[in-house]
Order: sequence, then structure tokens, then C-alpha cells
Amino acid sequence: MELAQGNLDVTIEAQTDDEVGELGKSIEKTVVRLKEYIDYIDEISEVLANMADGKLFINLKYAYVGEFEKVKDALNNISASMQQMAAGMQEVSATVEEISAGTDNIFKAMVNITDKIEQGNEITSKIQEKSVEYRTTTENGM
Repeated sequence: MELAQGNLDVTIEAQTDDEVGELGKSIEKTVVRLKEYIDYIDEISEVLANMADGKLFINLKYAYVGEFEKVKDALNNISASMQQMAAGMQEVSATVEEISAGTDNIFKAMVNITDKIEQGNEITSKIQEKSVEYRTTTENGM
């Protein structure tokens, strides 16, 4: 009765060699398998929670036999994919930083060029003023 209510710690003693004994042994094996499945589920839940927290590297301690082997493979594939994505994101971030630094250098160069153009305009303006002065002096002096 306890087993039917979910208590997997119940011991079933099957000491006969007839069908009842075989059934008891089968139930014992099923209970052992159910306990393994509970361990799998607990570990899977922990791994998924860790992934949600950003811990992308996983280390599964159970063998995951039967249908649970598919879950193990899927978790390992997800972990590998997420690690690759994280590495790719780091590369993109580094590239963006390089572009940002390059853009900053271009901006500084443009400011410098603008300053030089303004200086050139000032010099041109002074040359024009002097030219007018020389022309006026030359015309008045003649």
C-alpha cells in the first residue's frame, strides 16, 4: 500500500520462486529504476536552473539510461550551443569595442581637420586683407 502511495523506500521481500516471487522481484527492480529516474529529474532540474542563471557548462553525473539518454544528449547539445553563442557574443563585443575606438579616432581626426581648415580660412582671409592693402597702397602710391 505504501508503494502505491509513492513511498519508494518500502522494501519488498520476495522470497518465493513462483509467480508472486517473480512479481515481487520485478516490482523491486521497478522501484530501483524509479529512484534512478527521480535522481535524473532532480539533476535535470538543477542543470536547467543553472542554465537559466547563466551557467552554461554542465557536468551530468548520472549515466541516463533508456529514454532519459535522449534528455542527456539534448542537455549536452544545448550546453555546447549556448557556450558557442556566448563565445560568439564575446567576439562581437570585442569587435564593437574596436569599431568604437576606431570611430573615436575618426572623430578626433575630423575635429583636427576642421581646426586646420579654420586656420587655413583665417590665413586666407589675412592674405586677402593684405592683398587689398597692398593693392590700395600700390594704387595710391602711383
